[in-house]
Amino acid sequence: VTGRDRWLLNLLVKNLKPKFPYFLNLILVDERGDPIASAIDSPPGQGVSYADRHWFQEISLTRRPVVSELITDRLTGLTHVVIADPIRDRNDRFRGAVAAPIDLQGLQKAFGRLMLPTDATIVVLDRRGTVLLRLPPKTEWMGRRVTDHALFQESTRSDRGFVEGPSLDGTDQLNAFAATSRAPWSILVSIPLSRAQAGFMQKMRQAAALIAAALTIAFILGTFLSRRIAEPVRRLAKGARAIGEGRLDARIERVSSDDQRDRETIRTQ
Repeated sequence: VTGRDRWLLNLLVKNLKPKFPYFLNLILVDERGDPIASAIDSPPGQGVSYADRHWFQEISLTRRPVVSELITDRLTGLTHVVIADPIRDRNDRFRGAVAAPIDLQGLQKAFGRLMLPTDATIVVLDRRGTVLLRLPPKTEWMGRRVTDHALFQESTRSDRGFVEGPSLDGTDQLNAFAATSRAPWSILVSIPLSRAQAGFMQKMRQAAALIAAALTIAFILGTFLSRRIAEPVRRLAKGARAIGEGRLDARIERVSSDDQRDRETIRTQ
């Protein structure tokens, strides 16, 4: 960045850009915010400076990586979010930054490949409560602030969770949210309560069927075991009654433990 052959940097970012399809551009800027190299050429006669961009002002002040708010690119005209990283020299002095605008349309395609219900809604919010992305897409949602919504406030208090109630659309839904690990964003996924309850009821029906089957098996086994236990007692009582009636030659049939019947004559002296 501090060398004289800056044209090599321009060639470098142009060669790197095809390897990162989710970036709209790759940009190198100096410590003043002036571009050194860009994968997309500026229009002829149009100077571009990033000194007034919030992401550059923040990175030049903090010297830390930055994820910007929603902005509009001056070269492409597309709405995007910039990820920027500071550049330091050997003496740890700030010399500029490398910045990459994220293609939010490309993220929509990535989210579209998720196995979610067709009536699910996905919303990506930044830490300021600004809508960065919504699926199904609605252009009027881009840049919308939802800081006063209870769902956003709940997502700021916890990294993940579930909330049943009004979604950002204002309809009663089952809402799940989670914070991303490498960016100050939250992802909200909402599905209609009717769909959520239908899945719950299906699980309840399955559980009820399993319980009924278990009770049936328990009843059959209980009946079988009770008969095996009661049968010897019944035979003993029958023989005892016979002996009590004076029939001293009465015989009592005993069932052995291996369920093989051997008849033994028990005579009462």
